Amino acid sequence: MVLYADLTSRMKFTLFALLSVLLLFAFITQLPDGKLHIYMCDVGQGDAILITYKTSQVLIDAGPNNSVQTCLSTHLPFWDRTIEAVVVTHADSDHVFGFPKVFERFTVERVFITQIDSPTEVYQDVKKAILESNARVYDAHLGQEMSIGEVKFKVLFPTHNFIEAYSESVNTTSQIGTRTTKKDRNDFSVVLSVTHGQFSALFTGDTTEFAERAMLQDNLVPSAYFLKVPHHGSRNNLLQPFLSAVSPVVSGISAGEKNRYGHPHQEILNLLEQQNSTILRTDMHGESEIATDGRRIWVSQ
Repeated sequence: MVLYADLTSRMKFTLFALLSVLLLFAFITQLPDGKLHIYMCDVGQGDAILITYKTSQVLIDAGPNNSVQTCLSTHLPFWDRTIEAVVVTHADSDHVFGFPKVFERFTVERVFITQIDSPTEVYQDVKKAILESNARVYDAHLGQEMSIGEVKFKVLFPTHNFIEAYSESVNTTSQIGTRTTKKDRNDFSVVLSVTHGQFSALFTGDTTEFAERAMLQDNLVPSAYFLKVPHHGSRNNLLQPFLSAVSPVVSGISAGEKNRYGHPHQEILNLLEQQNSTILRTDMHGESEIATDGRRIWVSQ
């Protein structure tokens, strides 16, 4: 009996030591490397972009389903249950469906969101999840800025003048969905620039040609190394002058494999090829990543 008890104690100690080593290995392998990482999550026919920098994360949109959780689980350390900011570019379900589950599983500190409302059940669920969280809510418009370490985030569009001209306020006590419009809600998609050292990226949601003309007129279109192509590469959502102004070295298209819209359209692929921009496509390559230390850049797909 004494020998059996001794063996059992040794086995327990060995198992404990093995588990400790495995946990230590997992911890070490998930330590941040100090680089800015941009992941185009493979969520099908929709958008979800995860940006990580050291121990901080920013999520731009959350896709048409809950598969964004796979992206988050892969790239967030297992001990990190906080997302520093989310950006809701607009109300379409292929960009926002996954948000309620994100707010359920993570603590979100800040939300940047367009004020153009949508009556859809999906968007109302998103609003409810945001309002029931402890996140600070910001009306996303030109001039809103945020810094995470050396990484700078800046909302470039919509402007106050654009919002006032093409939408009207609604009678609500909510912080979210304070305005309505008869125009395409995509016209009000949040456009966000991200810079780190010599690197810059531009994220466009489902921005339309109408909005792009307004940005060009107001000199709000910066050059950028990386462009998230608007509206999954739809032929009606990228002006050639807008693309020339951005002049992206790398362009990313988030679209579902064999989607019923035919995204990305050949006209957009032709424009990007004429720009000599390397094209990353989730429908062909799955998840893609850009990493940078502010000077050097790595692209993988």
